[in-house]
Amino acid sequence: MIEFPDVSHYQAGLGLTGATAAVAKATQGITFTDPTYRGFRAQARALGIPFSAYHWLDASDPVAQAKFCFGFVGAGTSVMWDAEADGATVPAILKATAALRALGGHAWGAYLPRWWWRDHLGSPDLRPLVAAGLALVSSNYSTTPPGVGWAPYGGVTPTVWQFAADHPFGGQRVDFNRYLGTPAQLAALFAGTTMPPSPPVRPTGDKMIIFCIDASGALWRCDGTTCVPVPDAEITDQTYVYAGLGQWGPVGAAANAVGPAHLPAVPVRAGDKRLTHLTVYGMGAFGTPLAPGGSPGPAVDLAAIAKATSDEIAHRMTG
Repeated sequence: MIEFPDVSHYQAGLGLTGATAAVAKATQGITFTDPTYRGFRAQARALGIPFSAYHWLDASDPVAQAKFCFGFVGAGTSVMWDAEADGATVPAILKATAALRALGGHAWGAYLPRWWWRDHLGSPDLRPLVAAGLALVSSNYSTTPPGVGWAPYGGVTPTVWQFAADHPFGGQRVDFNRYLGTPAQLAALFAGTTMPPSPPVRPTGDKMIIFCIDASGALWRCDGTTCVPVPDAEITDQTYVYAGLGQWGPVGAAANAVGPAHLPAVPVRAGDKRLTHLTVYGMGAFGTPLAPGGSPGPAVDLAAIAKATSDEIAHRMTG
């Protein structure tokens, strides 16, 4: 996982040294250009980090906005739409995207906070954005529950999560984002290319490893046969994520742990170093409660689940 800032004229004078990537405001509507954009772009290029422009969509014609944005950023820089103003609807985002691409530009994502999607747009289906090749960027500054910014909405799971509006960086308070991947993978996302998956890691046995956090914050390790608590003293790495696909029922019932649609980020523990560099997804079919020492639920048809969830990954971990 990497964390990186998005910036604008409100952060004038900020140095990007130490950033793993950056997104900078370029334009807004059909009249505003950000005076700090070119400076931030130059810094990112000098540092060799992934970089994207963003355009604030307003109520004016989205095609005209795309032309205005392209005229400022040019063909060599990818664009994220900032959709949190009147007129920034799903159809408008799609029109702007098509217009930008017709000019030779590239739009890779849409920053569309859940609150704006729900309270101002009426909770529309966001899958057309994904179908158009746009990643969803969420915004949630809460820390409860952990990983709340990865929760799906509009039928889409966010790819980038803006987790803070005042994260300390370079002597200023800055909007900060998380991406579950490497800088190279983020650069590929910005560019619209694909990255090869990480090499598979095959631990001993034939088990699906799932971690979940109970109401008290304790972590449980479930392997399809047993569910046991993991001591806090074994924390070695905080960077990997384990997610459940769908509602996978009560897991670790003795700990009152319930698997949600998308699990929060949890630590990788010392005893599970074989999972390094993997994002492991629970398949959601254990069914029966898995108390410590309990029996497994129904078998999991990974092939069927992989087909049904094109935006998720299923790992069959065999020896």
